[in-house]
Amino acid sequence: MVIATAVLFLGVAIASLMQVFGYGRLPIYSSLYADLPLLIMVLVSIRYGLRHIEDRSERYFWNLLSLGFCVWLAQVVLVLVTQNKTFRPVEVGFTSSLLFFLFYVSLMLGLESQPHLAVASTPGLLRLLDRLGVLAFFIGVLLYCEITPLLIESDSIQASSWMVYVVFDLYLSLRLIGFIRVARERHWQRIYGWLLIAVLLWFVSDILGLAIVIGIIGDQEPYGMFDPFFIFSLVSVVIAARSRELSRLERATELRIEPLYALHMGPLIFYAMMFPLIHIGFTKSVLYSPSLATVRETLVLTFLILRTSLALRYP
Repeated sequence: MVIATAVLFLGVAIASLMQVFGYGRLPIYSSLYADLPLLIMVLVSIRYGLRHIEDRSERYFWNLLSLGFCVWLAQVVLVLVTQNKTFRPVEVGFTSSLLFFLFYVSLMLGLESQPHLAVASTPGLLRLLDRLGVLAFFIGVLLYCEITPLLIESDSIQASSWMVYVVFDLYLSLRLIGFIRVARERHWQRIYGWLLIAVLLWFVSDILGLAIVIGIIGDQEPYGMFDPFFIFSLVSVVIAARSRELSRLERATELRIEPLYALHMGPLIFYAMMFPLIHIGFTKSVLYSPSLATVRETLVLTFLILRTSLALRYP
C-alpha cells in the first residue's frame, strides 16, 4: 500500500509541476480529476487499520477526519458533474462552499475530541460544550459569509468563501500547534505535526486564491498554481494516518498523561476571538459591503452572546 501511494502521488505531482512551470497542460491531470484518486487514497489510508484501534476517542478522531475527506470528495464530484450542465453558478458555488464548510467542521470536531488526552481526563460536560462551540461557530460563519450574501448580494459569495477558508486554516493551525506542545506521546506529536503541514499548505493556497479573487494578484489558471499545495498536503495527511501504524509498538509502552493547561476553556475563547476578527477583516478590506453591514453586525452580536452563555457553563 505504501508503494502504491508513493507511485500515485509522484505521478500526479510530476504532471502538476509540469503544467505549473509551463510544460503544457494535461487535462486528465487537472486539479479536479487529480483530486479523485488522491482523496480516495487518503480515505483508504485513514480507514486501513482503524479496526485495530481500541481507544474510543482515537477512533472518533479518525472517523471524523474520514468523514471530512468524504465531504471533500463529494464536492469534487459535484463540480465535475455540473461542469457542463445548465446549473446557475451561484447555486453550484454555494453548495460547493457548504460542502467545504462541512469538511472544515468535521476536522474541527475531530481535533476538539483531543484524542491525545486520556478519556477520563476531560469531563463529559466540557467535551459537550466544546462541540457545541464548534457547531455554533460553524453556523455563525455560514450565516455571516454565505447565506447573508446569497440572499442580499450574491456577487460577493466567492470572495467571502475564500476569506473564511483562510480563517479556518488559521484556526486549525493554531489548535494543532497547541496540541503538539501539550501532547506527551511522541506518536501524537508526529500525527499533529504532519496534519499541521497539510493545513499550512491549505493556508498558503487559500491566501493565493483570495488574492486572485479580490484582484491583488492577476488572474491565473484556476487550478494549476494550486495543484502542488493540495497534492503535498494530501501526502502529509496520508503520512499522518500511517504514522499510527508505525508507532503501534511505541504506543504500547507509553502512558497517556493529562497535560497541564494554564487555561482550560481554550476552544470557546478561540471562537469568541475569531468571529469579531472575521468581522473586522471584512469591514476593513475590499470585501466590505454597506448593504450587508447591519445584518452582519447583528449576527456577530448574537453569536457573541451565545458563546458567552456557553463559556459560563464551564465548571
